[in-house]
Amino acid sequence: MSKVNINIDLSEYILGLANQDAKMVLKFEDLPLIEEISQQKVIIENNETPFLENSIFGKGLRMRPKSTLSFPLLINNTSEFSFGFWLKSSWISPTVSPLTGGPAYYRMALCDKAIFTYANTKSFVNMSDGTFCVYEESIENNFNVLKIQLLDENGKVVSLKTSPYLTRVFHHFWISYYGPSKTLEVFIDGSPSNVFSEDGLPVPSRLKNSFNIPLHVNYSAVGYGSLLRNNSGLIDEFVFFNKSISDSFFLSRAINYGVEYIVDNSLKYTESLDYAFLFDDPTTVGIESILSNSKNIYIGRKDGALLRGERLMWQVKKDFLNDDEINILRKYIYSTDSLVSVENGFLKIYKASVRI
Repeated sequence: MSKVNINIDLSEYILGLANQDAKMVLKFEDLPLIEEISQQKVIIENNETPFLENSIFGKGLRMRPKSTLSFPLLINNTSEFSFGFWLKSSWISPTVSPLTGGPAYYRMALCDKAIFTYANTKSFVNMSDGTFCVYEESIENNFNVLKIQLLDENGKVVSLKTSPYLTRVFHHFWISYYGPSKTLEVFIDGSPSNVFSEDGLPVPSRLKNSFNIPLHVNYSAVGYGSLLRNNSGLIDEFVFFNKSISDSFFLSRAINYGVEYIVDNSLKYTESLDYAFLFDDPTTVGIESILSNSKNIYIGRKDGALLRGERLMWQVKKDFLNDDEINILRKYIYSTDSLVSVENGFLKIYKASVRI
């Protein structure tokens, strides 16, 4: 019997399943890094190897000062797009401005499709070409704000920023731009954030499209050079759509199940999760009934949802002695006032969930 080699073009197969508006998916699961739809390698610039560590869904990318990622991103329609990602932000304490004596805030690169120029006379870095730039600014009390710059088709830059969010915990960010209505929406953990104009200019109706400029991760921010830093946060599940999407059901699937469930059409009506309560469940949801057979346990919630899981839900030691014992636990934080702590030997959980 002769051996027959069968070659399957995996990228063509994946393209057949993928949402046609999806242009890029980065999951950061293994090295070398690949873009999930095209199955092509992500380019690593500079000389620092990417570092992967445990994240929301599997592995995520720990951004490093001398490691920038780039990958071709072709935007067919520059009047609308959406992209999202998980981010566990780092924070840099503000310094003091020698000119004003007030606080001066550090800015950290995040993601962009842009070219930057440095003005020697002012020591200022600008976005001079491209489509958009997104970066973080660290403010007081362990909070950051997300800053967004859009470059319109005439080369004018429009600057916006979000409400502050707590750093050093995971947040899901979703940015949706729709030119015909001149709107840009930002959702943090599935909830709309206030978006403020920094220059009083309206959101452009169409952005500049530079086909030869790739998408960068951790490349540059905008501002005075002495206050710019590369990011050291943990980023995961980056996805880009060439369509404006702000549907709450769509976002809830991305947050609760992962990007596969919004990109892969074969998973459009599939649900799979590892915990009984989702980020957008109402606080009144509780357990109504429990039924067990020889293999599975079934939990009925008060809102009518039926959940199936293994009979052995978790094993845990009887008492927790101190907070050091919970540092190794995988925690999911849903609010700025979430709490995971130890009280009288019990694990106290408020607006959070814990994987043991």
